[in-house]
Amino acid sequence: MSIGSLQRAMTRNRESMAASLVREKGKAPGTLNTIAVPSLDQTMKKIAQRGGKICVPKTAIPKVGWLAYAEDPAGNVFGILEPDTKAK
Repeated sequence: MSIGSLQRAMTRNRESMAASLVREKGKAPGTLNTIAVPSLDQTMKKIAQRGGKICVPKTAIPKVGWLAYAEDPAGNVFGILEPDTKAK
């Protein structure tokens, strides 16, 4: 994911959605959507309760917010981001 692109998207609009192109070794490139949420911890809990799983745990992106990646029951991976300019 391009952190610079995500940061620009978040500074323009606090309630935005960002996407980036990703490529895994041996797979065709695709799009990975990232959704802004008010609480990353609560959203991760709801994902687990509804049959999804957290693929990448909560990670700070300094001056942008808190990011995690999740997989829904159908196997779709997506990002969830809690904007927080104080994240370190």
